[in-house]
Amino acid sequence: MLGASPNSEEKSKHDQRTIGEVNGTLRSSANPPANITLDREKPCNAGNEDRSTDLCAQWKAADAASDSADAAWLFGGVGSIIGALTLLAASAAALFAKRAADHTKSAAHHAETSNTLNTISAERQDRAYLAVDPGGINRTKSNRAVGDIVIRNVGKIPAKNVMSFVRLKTMRSTNVGALDWPSDGVIADRTIQPGGEMRRSSTGTTAIKNIDDPAVHIFVWGIIRYDDGFGRPRFTRFCHRYPGAWTTRIERPRTDLTKSRARSLLTAMLESPYADELIPARFARHQNVHNDAE
Repeated sequence: MLGASPNSEEKSKHDQRTIGEVNGTLRSSANPPANITLDREKPCNAGNEDRSTDLCAQWKAADAASDSADAAWLFGGVGSIIGALTLLAASAAALFAKRAADHTKSAAHHAETSNTLNTISAERQDRAYLAVDPGGINRTKSNRAVGDIVIRNVGKIPAKNVMSFVRLKTMRSTNVGALDWPSDGVIADRTIQPGGEMRRSSTGTTAIKNIDDPAVHIFVWGIIRYDDGFGRPRFTRFCHRYPGAWTTRIERPRTDLTKSRARSLLTAMLESPYADELIPARFARHQNVHNDAE
C-alpha cells in the first residue's frame, strides 16, 4: 500500500495542476468572448418566431395576452354600447307602445262616452214627455165641485203605464204650503200616444159653496208617473191655482107658470144656479212651487 500510493511531491504537483484548471475555467466563464451572445441577451423583435429562446417565447405570450386583453376590452366596450343602445331602443319602444295604448284607451273611452251621449240625446229627443194642463173646476152630477186636468203627450213615442194622482184643496191663501206626495202608486195599463191627451179628475170633491167665495183659492195638484217608451220611469208634478172669485153662476129667467105649463115649480127649484164649468181653465195659474218633471 505504501508503494502503490504516490509520493508527497507528486501529489502536491497534481493538486496544484487541478487547482489551476479550475481557476482557468472560472475565469473563462466570468469573461466570455465578445463575439458570443447569451440566450437571455438575444433580441426578441416583432415578427421574430425563434421558439428556441425561452425569453422570446415569454414575451410573445405576454404580447398575446396583452392583445387578448385589449381585444376583450374593445369588444366588451362595443358590446356594452350596443347593449345600452338596445336597452334605450327597447325603453323608447315600450314608452311609445304605452303612449299608443293610452291614446287607444282614451279614444275608446271618448267613443264610448260619445255613444252614451248619442244614446242619451236620442232618448231625450224621441222619448215621451207628459205635460199637465189645467182642466178647470167642474160641477158633477151630484152638484159638487171637482178639479180636472188634461194630460198631454208632447213627446215622439207613446207614454206607457200612465198613473195619475190628483187632489183638490181649498185655502184662503195663495201659499199652498207643503203637500203630501205619494211615494208610489198602482201601475195602470194606460197609454197616451204622441200628440194625444187624457182627461183626469181629482179624487174627492167639495161642496160648491166652499169654492163660491172671493177669498178662497182652489188648488188642484198631484203627480203623473209613466214609462217614457225606453223603459225608464218618469214623473210630472203639477199644482194649479184657481180663484174662487171666478165661480160661474147662471142667471135663469123667472118661470112664468101661466105661459109655460111644461115647466113645473118643482123643476125650477131643482135647477142648479151654477154652470157645468164652475171655474173655467183659462183662470188657472201654475203655482210657483210643486211644478217639475223628470
